[in-house]
Amino acid sequence: MELGAIIVTIVILLVALGAAVTAIMFNVGGAATAPVRDRVRPLIGPRLERLTIPAPNPAETAVLPPPDTGSMEPNATVLAPRDAVAPTTGNGRAGALATPSREPATRVDPVRDEPRDDVQAALRAALAAGQERFGHQLEQRSEALAERIGRGVESIGERFERGLEDLRREATVHRTALDERLAEVETRREQTIEHLRTELGRLGERVVRTSSERQRERQATVLAELYEHFARLEASVAAVTNPVLLPGEPFVPPPELPADALIWDNWKDVGERVFAFAEYFNTRRVVLPEPLSRDVATFVVTLRAALTMAIYPNVRPHPSREQLASVHTGLAQLATEFSLLRARLEADYRALADAAPAPPNS
Repeated sequence: MELGAIIVTIVILLVALGAAVTAIMFNVGGAATAPVRDRVRPLIGPRLERLTIPAPNPAETAVLPPPDTGSMEPNATVLAPRDAVAPTTGNGRAGALATPSREPATRVDPVRDEPRDDVQAALRAALAAGQERFGHQLEQRSEALAERIGRGVESIGERFERGLEDLRREATVHRTALDERLAEVETRREQTIEHLRTELGRLGERVVRTSSERQRERQATVLAELYEHFARLEASVAAVTNPVLLPGEPFVPPPELPADALIWDNWKDVGERVFAFAEYFNTRRVVLPEPLSRDVATFVVTLRAALTMAIYPNVRPHPSREQLASVHTGLAQLATEFSLLRARLEADYRALADAAPAPPNS
């Protein structure tokens, strides 16, 4: 704001100086004053043309610039007759002051022309001195203004540098804080990912363990029920062929078959137990382990062959020796298969029970 006011002041001074110089040059001399003198001359009376300047009277003089051609000081004065200021015309009214003219005159009056040239020279000298003083002052003010502008620019540059440095420091602080924040977020992200991985691993293990546990529980249940059907089947065969055996005792064929063993109706319960065992295995075989499923399937085939080929065709009231031998052979085969399948079912069930995880501590 201060710099702009100084510049505006200088521009106004230059414009005023140019107007003053133009006005002085137009009114004092040169070709610019000729039209003015031409318009004023008709107003001057004949007596003013022949007017002579009398000797100066100190009591009747006015203050005018000195007539010398040297430099004119601001306080210098000259004396001029008072009558020459306001001459009168023929009709008694005050006439206009005669203005010097540069037109060639028919008669030269040295008394009247010499003071006019001196005044013009004095005015030119005063104008030159004023211009010189104004130029010197303008130069001084320009130097002062340039110095102030330089100091202002330097101050602005310093303030700009300080502001820029402050902005750099703030940017560095913000960048450091942002880097720390990003590092913290990255650390938390890694920790969260690691925690999620751990939890997912545990969840997967729990799901697998739960699935395995359920599978083992399902297998154990099927094995228990299959073993139940097997025990009933073995007990039904023992009840027909060797009724002295108690439930839970392994089946052993008797040396001689009792008479009830040769009655066809007594084998109906054995047939029902065989069918129930085979049907239950057939509907749950996918739950059992694959090796055990193969062994049970083989047992079912052997059981059917022994009953339908060696025992059932020879059950009659009075069988021959060969028929009794065939029945004994079939019962011996059943006793062997019963023993093998019982041991396998018990071993697999105990293996599943041992593999079951312990319940969590409350």
